[in-house]
Amino acid sequence: MPLSFGQVLKGALLAGLLAAIVVAAFQFVATEPLMEQAINLETQRHLADGSYEPPLLSRDAQRAGLFIGFLIYGGSWALLFAAVFTIGQRWLPGSSAAARGAWLAALCFWALALLPALRYPANPPGVGDPDTINTRQALFLAVLAIGIVGSIVTLALNQVLIRRGATPRRRLLVGGGMIVVCTALVLIAMPPTVDMVGTPADLIMRFRAFSLGGLALFWLVLGSGFALFVRRAQAAASLAPPRSSVSVSRS
Repeated sequence: MPLSFGQVLKGALLAGLLAAIVVAAFQFVATEPLMEQAINLETQRHLADGSYEPPLLSRDAQRAGLFIGFLIYGGSWALLFAAVFTIGQRWLPGSSAAARGAWLAALCFWALALLPALRYPANPPGVGDPDTINTRQALFLAVLAIGIVGSIVTLALNQVLIRRGATPRRRLLVGGGMIVVCTALVLIAMPPTVDMVGTPADLIMRFRAFSLGGLALFWLVLGSGFALFVRRAQAAASLAPPRSSVSVSRS
């Protein structure tokens, strides 16, 4: 039984907000101590060269903003997820709505999180030249565009192969090959950024690992939560008694 847009939207929002809370808690425990270390190191450098300026927000306010920001992040991506799923679910692989939702979440993780992180990973404070921030943002957006276009082409190829009667294994191989090609294109063709590093390498690597892990956790929880809601909604719909029609005869 096909789901209405209202059901899809409700499931995506619930899953997205749950994912946001889980990831915010994860980042608070795993990444926040690293942020504190990086900020302290950056403050010491600015104090040494006389360029220190007090932050606009205190660290307590920034910690509270972590949860608020992730709630906004989760709700925004949930809305987009619901819209994309509703419009393009017939293009998605999978024999059920839950499976198609899980595949969409996996594709979103690759295009929106993993692919950019492979070329331009997240950095803690104190890493990166402030004068090149516009260039780095443009490069990051270019990688996002490649990931989105690659995802659309992958889904289109899947539809073509379905019409030609290709086996699921062949469709999976072609789709995986397309993802590998896009990943290689990003790693080879996109220029590197020269970061101004004043932070220990170990801290940077741990920060990047936890940042990517948080994104993976976000899409895992969103995809799993959405699939669970879809299954429950369809099961409830199948158990609901059919509506009886009452006919009125005129004498």
